[in-house]
Amino acid sequence: MQSFFTTSHDNTRLFCRIDEVSNAKAVVLFIHGISEHLGRYDAWAARFGAIGYHVVRWDLRGHGKSDGARGYAKNYEALLGDIAHMIALTQMRFTALPILLYGHSLGANIALSYSYAHPHTHSALIVTSPFFRTAYRLSWWKRLFGPLLRLLLPNLRVRNEINYMHLTHDIPTLLALRDDRLVHRMIGVEIGLALQEAGEKLLNLQGAWGVPLLVLHSRNDHITSFEASEQFCAHRGEETRFIAYDKLYHELHFEPERDQVWADISAWLGEVIH
Repeated sequence: MQSFFTTSHDNTRLFCRIDEVSNAKAVVLFIHGISEHLGRYDAWAARFGAIGYHVVRWDLRGHGKSDGARGYAKNYEALLGDIAHMIALTQMRFTALPILLYGHSLGANIALSYSYAHPHTHSALIVTSPFFRTAYRLSWWKRLFGPLLRLLLPNLRVRNEINYMHLTHDIPTLLALRDDRLVHRMIGVEIGLALQEAGEKLLNLQGAWGVPLLVLHSRNDHITSFEASEQFCAHRGEETRFIAYDKLYHELHFEPERDQVWADISAWLGEVIH
């Protein structure tokens, strides 16, 4: 395991971690969700390593050990630029290996947008519990005043409305989350609205995806909309596989049934990465 800082496109320092294995078949580039950090994916990354994948992760700007006010990004394009930077870094480090993008929740939103615009940069994409729309109704004042606050106070950050008890049924994970000093509860007004707009744009896309795509979501997700994922996948072609679960919460990789989630992912990987 190697941890280091890299300087992104606008001189923002991003904290990174690379886990290498012998005789790797591909590289997985992880993109985490809102309010969290790369360290929460240690166990999940180890599963990829066990089947022959290097794993590259970074803390999103405004998250974990990366630069920036907590939950803040100047705009959506800054997050996409960070993906481009990390792909370039990965390509230089592992020149002959295919790259697989993996995004969770917010990370899935930006991974999908990047993948749609730049399908030639990676070989496949996995998204879990993708954020197209929230599964809950935002506070009235955010819905009413959000656009005005975005115009007048673009750097403003507000508390997100995620109920952490709805992230997973796994009690040890919830206890660790409670005590994790790298986890925060903030979201910038600008980036929050931009993520919503990007989600709607993704839902309006038609036709086949540019790379093999695996979408995993649960009907019991109280954070991001399962119905939106259904809508998105209904517009795709045979290159897209949608796996639905009935009782799991938002963080599929932390649920007590995570072995089944992993079995679904690894089986799909066996079909698309050779």
